[in-house]
Amino acid sequence: MKPPFAAHPPGPRGLLAPVRNLFDLRRDPPGYFVDLARNHGPVSSFQLGARRLYFFAAPEGVREVLVTHAAVMHKGFLIRRVWESLVGVMGNGLLTSEGPFHDRQRRLVVPSFHRERLAGYAATMVEETAAHTSSWADGTTLNLAEVLSHLTLTIVGRALFGTDLGGSVGEISRAMSILLGLVERTRSPLAQWRYSRAMRAYHRARMQLDAVVGRLVAERRTGGEHDRGDLLSVLLLARDEETGAPGMTDTQVRDEVMTIMLAGHETTAAALAWTFHLLARHPAVETRLHAELDAVLPPGHTPTLADMPRLTYTRQVLSETMRLYPPAWLLVRRTIEPVTVAGYDLPKDATCLLSPYATQRDPHWFPEPERFQPDRWEEGQTAARPKHSYFPFGGGPRSCAGEAFAWLEGTILLAEIARRWRLAPAPGSPPPVPLASITLRPRDGMWMQARPRK
Repeated sequence: MKPPFAAHPPGPRGLLAPVRNLFDLRRDPPGYFVDLARNHGPVSSFQLGARRLYFFAAPEGVREVLVTHAAVMHKGFLIRRVWESLVGVMGNGLLTSEGPFHDRQRRLVVPSFHRERLAGYAATMVEETAAHTSSWADGTTLNLAEVLSHLTLTIVGRALFGTDLGGSVGEISRAMSILLGLVERTRSPLAQWRYSRAMRAYHRARMQLDAVVGRLVAERRTGGEHDRGDLLSVLLLARDEETGAPGMTDTQVRDEVMTIMLAGHETTAAALAWTFHLLARHPAVETRLHAELDAVLPPGHTPTLADMPRLTYTRQVLSETMRLYPPAWLLVRRTIEPVTVAGYDLPKDATCLLSPYATQRDPHWFPEPERFQPDRWEEGQTAARPKHSYFPFGGGPRSCAGEAFAWLEGTILLAEIARRWRLAPAPGSPPPVPLASITLRPRDGMWMQARPRK
């Protein structure tokens, strides 16, 4: 029930609160929401300028926003300029589209991630991991975040779009990194000027990716349309149920390809980078992980989809990493009509915020929340927690369509690298600092030194 005499949920108040909120949010975005939940409870609100925003930290509020009232919640972004720039890059893809069009596109995309296709994807993941780590030697120092970004982008290219990105992976990855840094540009008014260095870099990156994706779609169109077992085949072969005409224009295909390329590789790369960072700091966890990998994947055994159920601790390690460092650290919804959420009446066009980063640090559900403890994910413990106390892939009808692919990729890459290598912080390298951009990634990379396991 709505507390009596409370027009808005509790939160920072005072004449200077809108300005103070802006500075605090820019200084430490994820930490701002952790503090908001701990200081003001499961439902809170705050002002940025003249706009009031509503933050739902408890699982019940998360469920209402993502599931119960999903029909009246559209996507958005904390800063409107960033959302508009993101739409400019991704077009009307799954991440940005709404309503019946989004539902139709999702129905077309989801079959690409069914189990019968995942087995083929698993083989690609193993092959590319071996290729990307073959040049490592004892003592090799590398920017693991960059290596993993190139690896996951290569896998997306081969597994989902049937193409070998080859020597252009580095260029594409750099262009995507610029686009994913959209949030950072909003911190500086000068950077938003259309002729600033940042904006020129943004437009160059967008043109580079448009050219790559356009060429990819054109080559497949001219090469004959048949099912090659990948996502691009599904998109190109889609047909209108009534007329039998092609179900997607080249523009629509481009938007979905761009969305998957952007969202589908950086999230897994970021999660894995944080995983190896945490393993290096917790040798007991690393030792237990190695023991499972040695038992399930002996020398000469190539991991397959069938091995995944036996890699239980490997998945627990990945689950715990995404609790502490969820790649999609903030979800934003905008109401398209008045609605009551968690006992509060929200007007039309209200901004609703959810933060996996903050909710997954709630000590009610995760005692000692800052502690890296993969045992939290044993079956008995997970059953005792509410479903939406953990939601790194979102929830409801707009949950991540590629979640099964992401879990498979994360598990295989973690297993294949950790069974052969120990990764420790490179001598003299500073501790990685989270950068809360579109994803939660290491600000200046993740510098590690590789040592072969004996």
